[in-house]
Amino acid sequence: MRAGVALGSNLGDRLAHLREARTRLLSLHNGSGPFLCSKIYETSPVDCPHGSQPFFNAAIELSTTAPPLDLLADLLRIEIESGRPKIHEFHGPRSLDLDLLYYGNLQVSLDTLTLPHSGISSRIFVLKPLADICPERVLPNEVRSFRDMRDSLESTGGSANSVIFTSCF
Repeated sequence: MRAGVALGSNLGDRLAHLREARTRLLSLHNGSGPFLCSKIYETSPVDCPHGSQPFFNAAIELSTTAPPLDLLADLLRIEIESGRPKIHEFHGPRSLDLDLLYYGNLQVSLDTLTLPHSGISSRIFVLKPLADICPERVLPNEVRSFRDMRDSLESTGGSANSVIFTSCF
């Protein structure tokens, strides 16, 4: 199954956190299809406490045979092992944030997991990296591709601040 993961960091060595997460996510990649990795964008914090530092954001698409809840548990473990406290302030600063965005065309609504992720279409810091790696992907119950959603948000003034790296980090 193809799964999309958003990566973000706004504490410490943000690039090192994303690079380590990429390495750890690559170890979860199995099955068919390439391991896809976006550019890194530096973005202003959204819905974060006052004074929060800018984020580095990226996205990865991988192949997995793990069920979605197992993949989510792997993502949470990687966050904790990179220094994010298990109990943390909602939208507070973090060394690493990994969000499972989609898992094929699966639709799930649980207390612990919603697929596709409910914030994708309104977050330019998620859409820009996704449009890098799979611009034509259309999620269940959506008619627009990642590229179309990104373009729509950009036309209304939403944008990621700058590109930090132009190739897979």
